[in-house]
Amino acid sequence: MVTTLSKFFFPVYFSVYLLLYFPTDFLNPSQNEFEVQGAVVSKRLKLTGAVIKVYRDTTLIKKIITKSNGKFKFEIPFDNEYMLIISKPGFIVKKFAIDLRSVPFEKIRAGLGAMYIEASIFELPADSIACAEAYSILNDPVAKFSFNEAIGEITFDRAYIDSRMNDLQKLTAIEKESAGSKVSEIEK
Repeated sequence: MVTTLSKFFFPVYFSVYLLLYFPTDFLNPSQNEFEVQGAVVSKRLKLTGAVIKVYRDTTLIKKIITKSNGKFKFEIPFDNEYMLIISKPGFIVKKFAIDLRSVPFEKIRAGLGAMYIEASIFELPADSIACAEAYSILNDPVAKFSFNEAIGEITFDRAYIDSRMNDLQKLTAIEKESAGSKVSEIEK
């Protein structure tokens, strides 16, 4: 099953997919880690050299650098909250929060599956005011994920996304304005 945020509301600069793999017999019953996969893109192109930092509380626990295909993959224990910070020099920074504390043991044992995040980032705006506004908006995560008991999966927090919609729309406008100003600079 694939859940795509862009199907639910206005396009923002990221799409998040939740890929759920069917549990199989080869899964280790004592498996205690959740797999997160994804790609970092800009203008629909995969980005090489993007950095994904994974924090538990304030402690950096993983650092992954994307290869030429822009993809990343890592595992995190089910017992905590995590912050993914995705960055690349010269680009905006995006954060994603993942809360795995409430996943039932039965789901962990059965092999919950994996989550796929496609994070679209854009070059920092040349305009310092637009840059400051983008950083202000991106100080908080663009999406939050947690276990949804009703459907038995890790899903995005729709209420959180809805509460951030105005900010995300502003961020889309900043990205478009920034791209437009770069085009006019090239034409000069």
